[in-house]
Amino acid sequence: MTDSKLAREAGFNVLGQGIYLKRPLSNDDTQTQEEGKTHPTVILLFGWMGARLPHLLKYTQGYEKLYPSATVIVVRCEPASFWKPKWMLSAALRPVVEVLEALGCITVTPSNGNNVTPATNKTKHRILIQVFSNGGCLQLTALGRALIQYQRTNVSASAIIFDSCPGIGSLSSTTQAFSSIIRFFPLRALVLLYMYALYLLMNIRKRLFGVPMYWEAMRTLINQPRFLPWLQKSSPRLYIYSTTDDLIPWQDVESHANDAKRMYSNVTKEKFEGSMHVAHLKHDPDRYWRIVQDVWNAAC
Repeated sequence: MTDSKLAREAGFNVLGQGIYLKRPLSNDDTQTQEEGKTHPTVILLFGWMGARLPHLLKYTQGYEKLYPSATVIVVRCEPASFWKPKWMLSAALRPVVEVLEALGCITVTPSNGNNVTPATNKTKHRILIQVFSNGGCLQLTALGRALIQYQRTNVSASAIIFDSCPGIGSLSSTTQAFSSIIRFFPLRALVLLYMYALYLLMNIRKRLFGVPMYWEAMRTLINQPRFLPWLQKSSPRLYIYSTTDDLIPWQDVESHANDAKRMYSNVTKEKFEGSMHVAHLKHDPDRYWRIVQDVWNAAC
């Protein structure tokens, strides 16, 4: 079964390459239900590199049970995304920006200070983001760049969940990640050779000119207080990680969480024992969904 057919069977519309949208199972626009007043209205999921759609749908199905009135947007990350320039990655996420604008979450602020989009939607939106691995972080930062002109928002609550990320992106972990996805040996050898050359070049640039390494720059960006226009310093952050993760060391995640505490007032860490990379849900689903609800309740 193709991904497009699988997405449609799960109730998603295909907006672009690797981008899927599902409108809510129940209409909560009138805000008449008491629980609907605190549930997220938009859930953004950024998948790990090479994540297959059936794996990501396990998360969307869980969210649909918790928050059936939310619009769900899924963004996948393919290995080719790592070779694309930043402007191309941001341009590819234009469908996501259009959905957020159509829902009334964001509006453009022109130079004259007037709002381009009439304020016809009175619904206060609440946005929950979940990011998986460094691949998801890559797409998240691309969205941040695509939203740079959208400084006016209609968002009353927001939170971010980092699952198995962000890592420092050492050469060993990066090559291991690509090796696990690219099965065709000649292609894998070429990719790994390119990775070694790229890391050598980045190290030379850092030593000579002080240019941060690729993943260092990404980690710094997503710790900025408003790298997404609706984020506030009070927006909760949850880091889910494991001591047995074979791709992203738990020390990488904890160091980023500790740095985030300098910018954000609500940062929590949830350390699993025995679960592998992006497999914490499978390891203990009850605990997983409980901490997801806890961080969202904190946002509200």
